[in-house]
Amino acid sequence: MPANVSGRKCPNCGSPLRYDPESGRLICEYCDSSFTIEEVDAADREQAQQVGSMNFTPGNEALQNLKAYVCESCGAEVVADPQTVSLVCPYCGSNIVLSDKIGGELTPDGIIPFSITPKTLPAAVRAFYKGKKLLPRSFFSDSSIGIVQGIYVPFWLYDSKPQGELVFNGSRDRTYRDGDYTVTEHQNYELHRSVSMSFHDIPTDASERMEDALMDSLEPFDFSALKAFNTDYLAGYVADRWDKNAKEMKARTDRRVYNSAVTIAMARATGGWSDVTPNLKSHLDMSDSTARFVLLPVYVFDIKWNGQSYSFAVNGQTGKVVGTLPEDKALKRKYFWKWWAIGAAAVMAVSSLMLL
Repeated sequence: MPANVSGRKCPNCGSPLRYDPESGRLICEYCDSSFTIEEVDAADREQAQQVGSMNFTPGNEALQNLKAYVCESCGAEVVADPQTVSLVCPYCGSNIVLSDKIGGELTPDGIIPFSITPKTLPAAVRAFYKGKKLLPRSFFSDSSIGIVQGIYVPFWLYDSKPQGELVFNGSRDRTYRDGDYTVTEHQNYELHRSVSMSFHDIPTDASERMEDALMDSLEPFDFSALKAFNTDYLAGYVADRWDKNAKEMKARTDRRVYNSAVTIAMARATGGWSDVTPNLKSHLDMSDSTARFVLLPVYVFDIKWNGQSYSFAVNGQTGKVVGTLPEDKALKRKYFWKWWAIGAAAVMAVSSLMLL
C-alpha cells in the first residue's frame, strides 16, 4: 500500500509551507504567515507532545521504502522513482518530502538553499543573450521560457591532497660572444618538480539525469553558505539523491585535480623556461581524498523558439546562466567573410612594410 507522506504545515492554518529564497523563511500562501525553520520546529514539537508522539525528528518522518506515496494534503496517490527525495503534488501543489529516501548514508551532509527566485530568471537570461553576435535577431522577441523547475541536484564534494612528482619538457636560449662570433645556445631539459598540494570543496555531479558538462558550467558555488541539511529547505522544490557513488566519481575528480595541479605547477615552478610542456613521466598519488554528499540549487527549463527547445540551467545561488543557443547562419557567413577580409588586409599591410 502507498505510504503517507507530508511536507511542513503552517502552525496557524495547517496549509502547506514553502521555502522562500529571498527571506530565508517558510511561507504560507493561504494565511500569509511566515516563520523561521526554528519556529516551525518548535510548533511541531509542541503539537507532538500534545498527541504523545515518540521519537520526533523535525521535518523527517520514518517511512517505508516504497515508490507509491499518498499526499496528506489532498489524499492523491503519487509515484516517485528511486532517486527522487522531494516533489510537488501535481493535484494540490503541496510539497512532499520522501524522508525514507534520505535516511542513513543517503542523508546529505549539507545543502546550499536557493537564494534567487524564478521571477529573476527572465532578466538573467536576457543578460546571457547579450554579446552573442550570431544569435538570430528574432530569438530575443519570439523565444519563450517554458516551465521552470527548481531542483536540488546531488553532488559529491571532494577534498584532495595530491603528492608526487610532475615532469615537464622545457627549453631556453643563451646568447653570448665568442671572439668575433655571436653564439646562441639552445638548451632542452627535463624539469622535475616535487608537488604537494591541497584542494578543497571540488564539486562533482552525482546524478545520472544531469549532464556533467552542464553542471560543471554552473560553477562556482560559494560553499561558505553550506548549511546543515534540513528537509524544510526542500519545500517547493524537487530534490534527487545520488545514483553515482563517491567511489565511481573519484576517477573523474582525480583527472580534474591532476589537470589543475599541472596548470598551477607550470605557472609557479617553471620560471625562466620557455616552451614548457607536460611530460608523461609525471606521477601524482591522489589516494588521500574524502567526499561529502551535498545538495546544490539549480533551476532547469527549456526556451522554445522556431519549433525547437533549447535546454538551460541556472545556478540557484549565484544566478549564472548556461545553455544552448541557435546560430543565424547568414550572420555566421557575414562575420566569417568580415574577419577573413580583415585578416587578409593585415597580411597585405605587413608584406608591404617588409618590401619597403
